Amino acid sequence: MALFTWTFEVQPITFIKKCTMRFTGKITRVMDVQTGTSEKGNEWKKQTIVVMDDDPNVAYPDEMVLDIWNDHIPEQPLAVGQHVEVFFSVRTRSYNDKLFNDYNVFRIRL
Repeated sequence: MALFTWTFEVQPITFIKKCTMRFTGKITRVMDVQTGTSEKGNEWKKQTIVVMDDDPNVAYPDEMVLDIWNDHIPEQPLAVGQHVEVFFSVRTRSYNDKLFNDYNVFRIRL
């Protein structure tokens, strides 16, 4: 069973909620690292992984698609089948009157 820790922080200026959670499981997919440069000239890199809950008592395990940004990408390459514990934040943002959720990893334990 996945164990979640909830922390809410409301940013009053932009009306964006931030939530911090923890999820453990096995990596089922690892995407290639993407790189780019922002409009301000800052270089960035992002890697997306899919982690599936590995609790044997769950008939239909949950899967999470998580993004790892910049310095939070581990030096040791991630691989399918690795058991990980990820700590991530959930952010909701608005663009053109539509809401989007982002799941960003800030710490990963192999």
